[in-house]
Amino acid sequence: MSDVKWIKIVTDIFDDEKIMLIESLPEADSIIVIWFKLLCLAGKQNNSGVFQINGRIPYTEEMFATIFRRKINTVRLALHTFEQYGMIEIINNTVTIPNWGKHQSIEQIEARREYQRNYQRQYYAKQKALAEGKNSKRLEKHLDESLDKQNLNRVDKNREDKKREEQLQQQEVAAVDTVQAYASSNLQHMSPGNIQDMMGFMEDLPEDLIRFAIDEACGNGAPRWAYVSSILSSFLRDGIKTVGDAKAAKAKRQAMNQPDTHEEPVLTLREQLRRGGYYADDE
Repeated sequence: MSDVKWIKIVTDIFDDEKIMLIESLPEADSIIVIWFKLLCLAGKQNNSGVFQINGRIPYTEEMFATIFRRKINTVRLALHTFEQYGMIEIINNTVTIPNWGKHQSIEQIEARREYQRNYQRQYYAKQKALAEGKNSKRLEKHLDESLDKQNLNRVDKNREDKKREEQLQQQEVAAVDTVQAYASSNLQHMSPGNIQDMMGFMEDLPEDLIRFAIDEACGNGAPRWAYVSSILSSFLRDGIKTVGDAKAAKAKRQAMNQPDTHEEPVLTLREQLRRGGYYADDE
């Protein structure tokens, strides 16, 4: 399969929230360089964003380190960061770029190739008709109309695909911005590490459930991300996916716990979690 000579990079890529978060990490410059090297390598392979040699052997961390001329530990850190942010996905030990079409318009390339194949077939059909003495003008008009229709359909499809992709990106950014704003306005200082942690939870839990955890933390007098993170971790551990499930589980846990008979002037984080119903009493 021939390689691709270009990839799509939007001009505001460094305003992307994931890139901004990466820039706050150690060795940020090296990680970002490795990301662009991954994109370029995917384009050279032209394998739909799947990193394999000869379509069979997955690239290893050591292979990436050799090709990118970077230290193995830096490559491992970069791949871990990309996987955490959903920029890559590892399937059967194979690194893949799940939204490769965002950087390389594969559909447009395939549509262009299909158009060229159809053009060649119909061009040969026209030549054959001329050789056999058939009505060339009628045939030529039919072929031109057919090719024009295919071209218009291809343009419309590309326009619809681009619009759909932009809408999905706007929805993802809006969801992250909304939860982040809610956390920042209700919790104590949210550091870049806290925001990164929150984005990780958003991959598995819905927005309203994260808001519920924030409300629980504030309601228990602990408006800190550490408290919210503990609540969200308990949701993942117990398989809680909705606010209704969270409320039911909390009521059940509180019913099983012994009520407090005295008040303590200062509550530790573990005691606050227990009082909120997210920790069982120690036996």
